Amino acid sequence: MNLYKLTYFEATNITGFYSGMGKKHVEIDLRDFREKEIWVVVGDNGVGKSTFLSMIHPWPYPTDGRTKFVRSGKEGIIVREYTGGDGTIIRTKCLYSPKKDGTHNGKYYFALKRPGEKEENELNPNGNLSSYQSLLYDYFGINKDFLSFASYSAAASNIVSMTDTERKNSVDSLIPNVKRYEVAYNIVNDKYKSLNNMIKNISSKITMLRDEDSLRADLARVNAELTRYFKEREDAVRQVGKIEGRLKELTHGTDVNKLMEQYHRQTLSIGSYGVTLRNLYRTILDLYDRLDIDLKDKDDVLSYPDLHKIPSRVLKYEKMIATARANTTSYQMRMDETRKQLNATEKDINETESLLYSIQAQSVDSLVETKKTYLKLLDDLPYTHHRNEYQDKSYEEASSFLHTVSMVDRMIQNLYEIYGELLSRYFSGSMETDGNLTRLNDQLVEQHQALSIQLDLLQDSLNGLQRYQYLQQILDKRPPECKIDSCIFIAEALKAQGKIEEIEKIRKEQTATQEKLDQVEKQLQDITHQASLQNDVKQLLSIIQSQFPLFQKYLSVSSVEQLYHAIATGTWDQLLNVIHLKEQIAILSGKSYYQTIVNQKLPEIENAIKMAEVYGTNRTLLSHQRDRLLATRDELKEKLSECKFHIKATEKQIEHYQSTLELWKKLSDAIDQYTTALEQSRAATKEVEEQKDRIEKIDELVRKGKEESEKVTELSELINARTPYRERIAMEINTVVQLSDEKDVVERDFTIMHIIRSIVSPGKGVRRLLTDIYMYDICNIANQLLLNTFDGKLYLKDFIITDKEFTIPYVFNGSEGSDISFASSSQQATIASAISLAILSKLVDKYGIYTTDEQDGPLAPKNKGAFIRILTEQMQHVGIEQAFIITQEPSYYEPYGAGIIAFPGAELSSKDLDVIRV
Repeated sequence: MNLYKLTYFEATNITGFYSGMGKKHVEIDLRDFREKEIWVVVGDNGVGKSTFLSMIHPWPYPTDGRTKFVRSGKEGIIVREYTGGDGTIIRTKCLYSPKKDGTHNGKYYFALKRPGEKEENELNPNGNLSSYQSLLYDYFGINKDFLSFASYSAAASNIVSMTDTERKNSVDSLIPNVKRYEVAYNIVNDKYKSLNNMIKNISSKITMLRDEDSLRADLARVNAELTRYFKEREDAVRQVGKIEGRLKELTHGTDVNKLMEQYHRQTLSIGSYGVTLRNLYRTILDLYDRLDIDLKDKDDVLSYPDLHKIPSRVLKYEKMIATARANTTSYQMRMDETRKQLNATEKDINETESLLYSIQAQSVDSLVETKKTYLKLLDDLPYTHHRNEYQDKSYEEASSFLHTVSMVDRMIQNLYEIYGELLSRYFSGSMETDGNLTRLNDQLVEQHQALSIQLDLLQDSLNGLQRYQYLQQILDKRPPECKIDSCIFIAEALKAQGKIEEIEKIRKEQTATQEKLDQVEKQLQDITHQASLQNDVKQLLSIIQSQFPLFQKYLSVSSVEQLYHAIATGTWDQLLNVIHLKEQIAILSGKSYYQTIVNQKLPEIENAIKMAEVYGTNRTLLSHQRDRLLATRDELKEKLSECKFHIKATEKQIEHYQSTLELWKKLSDAIDQYTTALEQSRAATKEVEEQKDRIEKIDELVRKGKEESEKVTELSELINARTPYRERIAMEINTVVQLSDEKDVVERDFTIMHIIRSIVSPGKGVRRLLTDIYMYDICNIANQLLLNTFDGKLYLKDFIITDKEFTIPYVFNGSEGSDISFASSSQQATIASAISLAILSKLVDKYGIYTTDEQDGPLAPKNKGAFIRILTEQMQHVGIEQAFIITQEPSYYEPYGAGIIAFPGAELSSKDLDVIRV
């Protein structure tokens, strides 16, 4: 069978899980263990095992009958996923929205995903309860009565502990056709009463009718008139049929109105084609003029002799444009190369002139003195003596970091001004984390709500008692001699005696509750303050963490924890030493000057000294070299100017080619459109001419058909006017003839209904027999399960079902018991399982998940293994493919390959088990 198995479970804000484990969200994923047939649920008492078991089945509410299963004021969610043997996945989602009175509204969604489909198909998008339950029955074949047998729990009645009435109602709801017999009885009983009344009515009608002979004479006269009208209408209808046949031949089955509309539309289209052709004609003539084409016959734009060469002209100009663009690219490359050569020549000229100037302006001795001056400047710079220490530092980086340090210092000071001691607690690590603060805040909010409710109740009680106190104050003002206590007011006032102490007690309790409430509000404010601090301090932490390498580099901070400790102790200004940082910046300010002298000035002077020594006698040679370079520069400039000229000329040529190409393309498109429109216009004109004669014939036939149809309508009106009168006469005649027969028929039906009514009555006849047959089959299946597991020692006798009782006798080791409710706890557990599984065997079709909550609990340890073996064999025999079992003895299930769902407190004896921890 293609039974569905539970493969995923998810629940949010369920009371049983929150109170048992403190968890708002529980998720149990069985997708990787689909082959498991038995799942054992273990854990401490009160952690939520029974809650989980009651929610496995896709019913809108827990199967153990609990009502308030969602946390008050919270939105509850239960998601279940079931996978069939063919890979089909059904996903149910139940949403419970809180209401002001503490209860919840429910929405229930049902989604289906078949193999090969990418997305789920939502079958119940409105979340309606009745449609959701209908889908459960359609796809799973389950209802509430089915689940009462698929779930064993001490909190829910089973067939063993049920009373006679409960057994009959539960089983009757599952037996096919029983409800139909109940409906049949109600229908038959109503029919029985109706027939009895009809007999009385028919008897009174027989004497109220006209004479039969006079009715028949009137009927003959009216029939003659109608015969003549019918004949004339048939002739007219026949004529209409001939016209319609001719119309079908002419229209070929097309609607006449559509055909006429199509004809008029074609006539109008001829005119539209003329407008289009005229516009295209003017466009083509204009393009001929712009292309300097002299058309000999301007009335025929298609008379251009080279019309067929237009596509080749388009292709020709496209090639010419491509060639011109290639030439432009070539000139551009030559121009770039020439520009590079010109730049190199300019550089050589500048270097030659600089060398000539250096040789002419400076001597070797002056250059040596300049070098000594730079060396003395270097010796005076502080950076020269500390350059190894500041080698990896820079003036710009240090200046930027100084701004960061100042900003961090201001942020810490502002946070201390706002939060004070809280900031020190945060950086010392003594403050709660975000998660703890959230949990503590939820607890305090719930405590605040409870105290507020308690305070309101105390105030209501105090208001009631103060009324009595007011009456007592009035009563105390009575004169001593007044002793009349019989009036209602005084009687009420006397009730106030002794209420003073109760009022004081409530006021003290109210004061204590108010103090607790104030304390909770103060704690809530403190938590809010801490949360605000954590949000504000995130920016400071982000800056410190991102800039921490600079803290290590310039301020020698060894770790982030060292800086956090300084903030916590208020000594951060010692680490963030701005004066020391400014001193480093002052030293680094000479770093760039030092590098300029060392890397640029001194090498230039050294080079100048060498050149002055080498080239002092070669000025003439350098002058000639400069003259050659100047001549080369002039040649390159002329060559560059020539390339620019060619590029501009080619661009103008491309622009001319492009405009001419666009004209030829437009001419080609316009001629194509003109040719197409001309052909369509000729085809439309020809079709209109061909349709003209046919349309005229059709129009004439339509006119004649309309005249004949009007004649048919007039005759039909005459027939309709006389037919009711004839029918009324015929009805009266038939009534005279039929009433006597009807009375006999009604009396016969009354007798039949009386017999059927006795057959389908509750507790009698067929209904009693159907129940006996169905329960006999259940008894046989249950005995097969028991005989297969107990070797004949334990079996059930035939069920005793009457109008007043439903007992199930049994035999164990030869001793007979009058009803299974008197059996031992272990026998009851085994029998209940067998009967439930027997009933399920007749119902299981698409869904076969079985749940049991400590069904093996009453058994002695030596009997637990036997019971588990019996249960597994019975499940296999019935065809159930998945069972969830709560037990305190998981070791008994290990030999059957069971998986373990471990709640808190679970103790497992083997490490090789498939365990899912909750």
